[in-house]
Amino acid sequence: MLNLGYEGSKPGLIVQGLIKMGVMNGMFIMDEADKTEKFAIATLLEILDPEQNHLFHDKYTQSTVDIDLSNCHFILTANTVESVPEAILNRCEVIFLDRYSVDEKIAIAREFLMERIRERYMIGREEIVFDPREETEILRSLIRDYTSEAGVRDLERIMRTLFLRTQRKEIMVKGRVSVTLDLTKVGKYLDAPNRQRLINEDDRIGEMMALGVNLEMGVGALIPIQATPVGYGMDRKNGGQSFLSMLHTTGNIERVMDESRKVASTAILHLSRELGIDSADTSVPVHLHFMGGSTKKDGPSAGAAIALALASLFSGRKVRRDVAATGEIDTQGRVTGIGGMAVKLETAYAAGCRTLIIPKENLTGNEGLDRLPDALKKELQILTFQQWESAHQPYDYSNHMLQVIAVDDIVQAAKVAFIEQEEIDSLDRFFEDHAQKAFAESASVGARTLRVVFADNFGVPGPELPGSHLCSGEHECVILVRPDFKDEINSRFGDGAGKRHIREFDPGRERLRDVLLEIKSRHAKVSTRRRRLSLIAPLAFLKREGIRPEQMVSEDAFAGIRIFADSCMAGNVPVRDCSVILARSLSRLIDLSDELLESCPFLSKSDGIYAPTVAFIPEKYRIDVRRAQEILDRCLSKWLDIVEGKSGDQEPAVRTGTKP
Repeated sequence: MLNLGYEGSKPGLIVQGLIKMGVMNGMFIMDEADKTEKFAIATLLEILDPEQNHLFHDKYTQSTVDIDLSNCHFILTANTVESVPEAILNRCEVIFLDRYSVDEKIAIAREFLMERIRERYMIGREEIVFDPREETEILRSLIRDYTSEAGVRDLERIMRTLFLRTQRKEIMVKGRVSVTLDLTKVGKYLDAPNRQRLINEDDRIGEMMALGVNLEMGVGALIPIQATPVGYGMDRKNGGQSFLSMLHTTGNIERVMDESRKVASTAILHLSRELGIDSADTSVPVHLHFMGGSTKKDGPSAGAAIALALASLFSGRKVRRDVAATGEIDTQGRVTGIGGMAVKLETAYAAGCRTLIIPKENLTGNEGLDRLPDALKKELQILTFQQWESAHQPYDYSNHMLQVIAVDDIVQAAKVAFIEQEEIDSLDRFFEDHAQKAFAESASVGARTLRVVFADNFGVPGPELPGSHLCSGEHECVILVRPDFKDEINSRFGDGAGKRHIREFDPGRERLRDVLLEIKSRHAKVSTRRRRLSLIAPLAFLKREGIRPEQMVSEDAFAGIRIFADSCMAGNVPVRDCSVILARSLSRLIDLSDELLESCPFLSKSDGIYAPTVAFIPEKYRIDVRRAQEILDRCLSKWLDIVEGKSGDQEPAVRTGTKP
C-alpha cells in the first residue's frame, strides 16, 4: 500500500513492490490520491494509462528496461474527488463509499466491537451487559452524543471507557458479580458529552454559516460569515459622506469567492422587495467578514450564504443559529448546484446544525442526494421547499440527524433561515385562555390526588431537587428513588417530611405496576378520602414499563390513575427532563379536570400518558432544542403567572367569585 502524499514520493516503490510480491500481476493500493504532489502526477498518469503502462520504466533508476504494468491492478483512495487531478480521474473508475449509517454502527458495535473489548480486557459475557430493552437506545446515544466520525474508532473507545469504569466501580470496588447497564447508569459512568458546537450561541442579524470543502484535507469546511454595517464618516475635503465601498471584504478569500460576494450583492438588490429590504437601507456601507482568516477560501459554494447574511442585515431579521447553507448564486437570486454534498452534510451535523439549505439541483445527479445509500438517507429528512412549507411529517430526533431543504432561490432560502419575531412573540398569548380557565378551577378545588413521583434525575443542585415542586407540603406524595440515591434524597428531603414519603425502588428488580398496587392498597387502609392516583415519571421509563390507566381500575377509595411524563415530546424532540418550571406546571396540571387536561395547549396524550409537548411551536423554531426550551419556558411562565394568580387579570374574578 502506497501513500501518494508521502511514501509515494519516494523513488522506485513500484519496482520494489513487484519484487516483494514476486509476480507481475500484483495489486497496488495507493492511498490519499487527493494529496498527490504535482511532480508525481505525470508518473502516476503513466502508471494508470493502459496505452502506455506496458512500457513503464523507473525514471529514478534511469534504466532503459521497460516494465509491463498492464496486468497489475491499481486501487486509489481519496477523501474527496474534488482535489484529485482531473486527468487521474479520467483514467479511473470512480466508486463512492459513504460513511456508516447509525444503524450500521449499532450492528458493528453489537456484533464486533463489544466482543473485541470483552476478549481484550477479559470481561465475561455475563459480567457487564446492556439492558436488552435499552441496548439499541444506549448504542444510539453513544454514537450520536459522544462521537462525530464516519467510522467507529471513537465508538470503540467510548465503549471501552464505559466497560472499564463499570468494571472498576461496580465489580472491583463493590464486589458485584454482574452489572446490567441502562441509560441511567451509562450517564453515571461516562462524563457528559462535550462535543464542540461550532454554531452561534444565539440567533443573530447578519451572521450566516456557509459550507465548503477543504481541498487539502478532503473534508468539509465551515465558513462563518458576518455582515456588519459600517457607520457613516465625513469626507472633510469635499464636505460629504465617505464610503470604504458598499462591501468591504476580509477573510483571506480568493477570486471565485470574491465574485460570489459581488453576485450575491446584485441578487439581493434584484429581489429586495421579496426579501423585505428597504432600498434606502442598502446605501449603508457593509463590512463582510469571512471568519478564519488564516485559511484560504475559494469556490462558489458560499454564494447563497453570503446573500442570506446580507439580506438579514438589510431587512433586520435574525438568522436561525441552527441553519447552514451551501449553493452557488446567480445575479437574479437563483441557487444553483454545487459539489461535495456528502462531506458538507457530515460537517453541518458535526457543527451542531439542524437544518441545511441546499440547491434543488442537488437532489439528483452525480452530486445528488439520491445517490446516497438508503441507510444514510433515512437519517436525513429531505424536503423540497414546497414540502417544507406545507404539512409534512415532523422532524424525528430519534431517527434524523439533519433536516435538508432544497430551494430554488434566495427568497425561499430566507423563509427557511430567517426568524419572524412576531410569530414567536404571539405564542405565549396562545396560553392565556386555558390559563384563565385553569385558574378558576384551581381556586375552587383543593388537592384531590395521591402523587407518586419517580425521581430519576439528580443533576439539579441546591433546594430545587426533582420532585420538590411536585411534592410540596400540601400534597400527599410518595417519592420512588433508586437504592443508590436513597441516602442523598433522605439527607436533602427528609423521609416522612410532612406528607412526603420516600420508597426505595429498583426498576431492575421490581415492576412499577406492583409498586403502584402496593401504594394503592396501603392508602386504602389509612385514608377515608377517595382520591385519584397521579403517577409522574420520565417518558422513556413509562413507555418501557407499559403502564396504562385501564390497568388500575377504580374502587371505593380509589378513583383511578392518571399518568404524566416529566419530559417533553413532539416528534421526539427531547426537552430538558423535570426542569423547575416544568415541575411547577405539572404540579398545577395534576389536579385539573379531564376536560382542561385535554384542551391544554402544551400537553399531549399518547397511550394514556400525558406529556408536555412543544408541538405548538412551529417546527422551524422548535427543531433547535435550546430555542424550543426557551420558548416553552417563557410560555409556561406566562401560564403559571395566570394560574397562580400573579397576573393582575385575575383579581376582579377572585373578588366577585365568578370565573374569568
